[in-house]
Amino acid sequence: MKKVLLIFIAALLIFSSSCKQSSSTDVDSKEEVKTEQEGEKSPAIDFELDKLSGEKVKLSDLKGKYVVLNFFTVDCPYCVREMPYFIKASKDYKDKGIEILFIDSGNSPTDVKSFVEESKLNIDPALDTNGEVFYKYSLRGVPTTIFIDKDGNIIDTHVGLMKEEDLKAALDKLKS
Repeated sequence: MKKVLLIFIAALLIFSSSCKQSSSTDVDSKEEVKTEQEGEKSPAIDFELDKLSGEKVKLSDLKGKYVVLNFFTVDCPYCVREMPYFIKASKDYKDKGIEILFIDSGNSPTDVKSFVEESKLNIDPALDTNGEVFYKYSLRGVPTTIFIDKDGNIIDTHVGLMKEEDLKAALDKLKS
C-alpha cells in the first residue's frame, strides 16, 4: 500500500510541475481571479518585451485596443491544448479591435522557437524569459489569461485551461 501511495505522489509531483502553478488545477476547471474590487478597475502594468521575431512589444502601445494577454510555457500541456483556440480567436477578433498577445514565461528563446516551429504555430510570442512580467502581475500559474479594456484596465483574469466556448464568450463580453 505504501508503494502505491509513493508512486501516486511521485506521479502527481511530476505532473503538477509540468505547468507553472502553486496549486493543482483540474484540466476543465475555471478559476476567476478578481484583480479589482467590485466596480473598480485595476490598471494593467506596462511592460516591454522582445518577441520571437526580434520585434519589441510594449503594452502601453496597444492602448485604445482591447488586449488579451495569454501567458504560457512550452512544457505546459494545458497551454498547448488551448493554444489553437487562441490562435483562431486572434484571427477572428483582430478586425474587432482585440489584440491577443502570447507571452511565453520562463523559457529560452531557443526553446520557444523550437516549440513554435515543431508545433507549426503561426504566432510570434513575446518572450518573458526571466519571468519578470509573470511576477509583476503576481501570477500563480499557466495558462493564465488577462483581459484588458481599451483604457488599459484589467477587467478579468482567468487561471487554467480555457475552453474554446469560454474564450469566445469572454471575448464577446470584452467588447460589450
